[in-house]
Amino acid sequence: MVEDNIKNHLKDFSEQELAYFYRFRFKQQTLKTQKIIEEFLFSELSLSKKEIQKLIIKHKPLGLCRRCGSSKCFSYLVDYYPTNSWSLSYYKKEDFSTGARKKEKIECAVCGYIIFDPNRSLVIGILKKVVDLIKNR
Repeated sequence: MVEDNIKNHLKDFSEQELAYFYRFRFKQQTLKTQKIIEEFLFSELSLSKKEIQKLIIKHKPLGLCRRCGSSKCFSYLVDYYPTNSWSLSYYKKEDFSTGARKKEKIECAVCGYIIFDPNRSLVIGILKKVVDLIKNR
């Protein structure tokens, strides 16, 4: 029953999506699920690890997800906090009420890439990239 559910879920993916799923989500699965995924990919679909790698290298993302190009995503509510006064102008007045502040976070179901995170401001993203560039010199 569980095995059939997993295989049915994987059948909804294209070959490129399966390659990205295997690359980025495989190790997050339980050992039993990993075994089912490997059986599906390598036995039923007759893919090899080299073919999976080629699919990732050749593929150019065109969809919603910047990493894999898939449009398969899911969202969930997270608590969010404005990070600095510059970004406060992007939030609505009701966001600062006494209740819990929630915003929608969107994640790719295929590769796990965070498509939108309300707690990640543009300024912080740019600063992290600058720090990474300096570290990697």
